[in-house]
Amino acid sequence: MFWPRAEPSSPARRPGEQLKDVTLGVLLGGFIAALAYFFIQFGELTPPTGIPRVSRLLGYLQHPCTIKQPRATSYNSQKMIRRTFKLNRIYRYMSQYLTTTSCSLLLATAFAAGGKDSEPTQAPPNSVRVAVVQQAANPGNPEANRSKALRFAAEAVAKGADIILFHEALLVGYIADPRPLAEALNGATTRAFQDLLQGHKSLIIYGLTEREGDKYYISATVVSAAGVVTNYHKTHLWWDATGSRHEPTFYAAGDRLATFEFQGHRCGLMICYDGDFPEMTRAYANAGCSVLFWLNQRGSRGHAEVKDLAARNSMIMATSCNSGTNETGHACPGGSNITDVYGNLLAEIWDREGVIIRDVLPGDVPRLREKNPWYRGQRPELYR
Repeated sequence: MFWPRAEPSSPARRPGEQLKDVTLGVLLGGFIAALAYFFIQFGELTPPTGIPRVSRLLGYLQHPCTIKQPRATSYNSQKMIRRTFKLNRIYRYMSQYLTTTSCSLLLATAFAAGGKDSEPTQAPPNSVRVAVVQQAANPGNPEANRSKALRFAAEAVAKGADIILFHEALLVGYIADPRPLAEALNGATTRAFQDLLQGHKSLIIYGLTEREGDKYYISATVVSAAGVVTNYHKTHLWWDATGSRHEPTFYAAGDRLATFEFQGHRCGLMICYDGDFPEMTRAYANAGCSVLFWLNQRGSRGHAEVKDLAARNSMIMATSCNSGTNETGHACPGGSNITDVYGNLLAEIWDREGVIIRDVLPGDVPRLREKNPWYRGQRPELYR
């Protein structure tokens, strides 16, 4: 037997009682809105997982759970009954003023999510403005991809970005055999980015399908107005037992990590499958890198994995993903993001093209890293 959800009808309440109910409804709505804002800001209600969670929360408000009637002979039964009535009364208020709480929750969701997508206006002192471009690659069409990338890069430069990050294999996407479309390191795309940066101190990092003599590499190329700053060859080439996307068939593996300096801060590079080896992120941290730029082709890199890498290594991370399709039509959901040293998402973008921009503070990383037990507790001499 269950208690009924609605209490028996009662005489009309006085205006003071109605005002009390409205006030309680507004307070409940404000509390739920504040709670939603907190979770969104710390990445727990962000798309696409946020929408189902909001829906479930609203469902709980609209359909409060029933509470089983306590047995009259049970110990302390009167206290249990009083608690039951109190819970049912709270649920009644929440259901009665569902419109208030729902509107507050949705407004908080929009406000907090807008905070993730909004762009900074004035940079804090000693900050670096990082822009991550999420672009839908057109498989096998370097000219179209280059043209679109130049437009995104120009937009980011105009907004004051210091470092602009694109995804892996920016020019050719994922196709069966990319070698016929590969470019030299100082090819057309590098020169185009170099020309765009004239008069600016910004850097552009992009995924190059590189041809070097008779070898081919999956590369992350850093370009300034003066030319190539550094170039990283992907060290972990993807393979699986079925032979699907067997990268060693086409590419040679790199044999070193790559870092570069920007405004006195050391930065590192890795590409897609590299991130599945946490030793690599730790090696960059041990090398003194404050920011790690992670170029991806596939999506869904925006949550648990990148948060864990950032938090364990006190590393600012910028992650770029493709939001287009590969040659077979497989869709990439995106999920590009910027993450702080604690693993909190500062900005992200899903399922569409666009640019996210955040000001980060690499100068704070060494001090915070020394206080990180996940970093300070390592014993490298045991891991060889």
